[in-house]
Amino acid sequence: MKSRRSILGLAIALLAAISSFPAAAQILYKIEKSGLKPSYIFGTHHMAPLSILDSIPAVQSALDETEAVVGELDMTGGQSQIALAMMKYAQAPADSTFSRLLTPEKFVEVNDALASLLGMPDSLVGFNQMRPMVVTALVTLAITRNTLPGYTEGEQLDSYFQQEAVAFDKPVIGLETPDRQAQLLYTSMPIDAQLRSLLELISRPEAGVEGLAELYQAYRAGDLDKLLVLSNEEGATPEERAFMKQLLDQRNADWLKLLPGILAERPVFIAVGAAHLPGPGGLLQGLRDAGFTVTPEN
Repeated sequence: MKSRRSILGLAIALLAAISSFPAAAQILYKIEKSGLKPSYIFGTHHMAPLSILDSIPAVQSALDETEAVVGELDMTGGQSQIALAMMKYAQAPADSTFSRLLTPEKFVEVNDALASLLGMPDSLVGFNQMRPMVVTALVTLAITRNTLPGYTEGEQLDSYFQQEAVAFDKPVIGLETPDRQAQLLYTSMPIDAQLRSLLELISRPEAGVEGLAELYQAYRAGDLDKLLVLSNEEGATPEERAFMKQLLDQRNADWLKLLPGILAERPVFIAVGAAHLPGPGGLLQGLRDAGFTVTPEN
């Protein structure tokens, strides 16, 4: 049986919530190179309340000093546009719907469990044609809503920074397209492995609660090394580990092909998920290897 932490092998990559930071937290870094104005990189959480910025005043200064905002995606076109682009990857092949993968008895069991977790009767009927990864994300979101303090529906740091850029006529640069992100999220892991991870999560939601709480504490402390450890739990399956490698290491490598050119053009404020920053394959080390000086900004 998986540990209580590794049960969220997929969810760790999808969501990691936070409400506030102590003074020692370190998720904002300055990026410098001779001949260039300073840029900054900030580790976000995709569901963090905007109130965390009150605890990190240097973020606003960094945002004001830079001339463009860089994010995982350009979100200025609206969430509906992104959702439409992703939908073609979220749908399961006709021979791999939930009703094909599960026995009738198991289908009812899982449907009832999802109805309880999501507050939606006949949840699995509605999601029958979706890949299990889609449902995993929804379950994790539901656990986050009910578990972690400070979460506010509709607030998102990544979109906030981009909205600020638009408000001040600054360009917004996406490091990947919605198609590329959706392809990685929904197709990098075989559907049968996605299903096993989903069933494990809904069979032990209390482990999901504990896992998210641990992630919360690590992020609240600004402990990037701990986040990296939690993203590579010993109890994760080989498929989950391969998925995490795609979602973190491969995307980091792709982004690091773009970032030196972006940084050379003008000073930018980079806002990406905090799990992308630490480790030998992380963005901080990758930028250092590319000749930049990267230092904590307090």
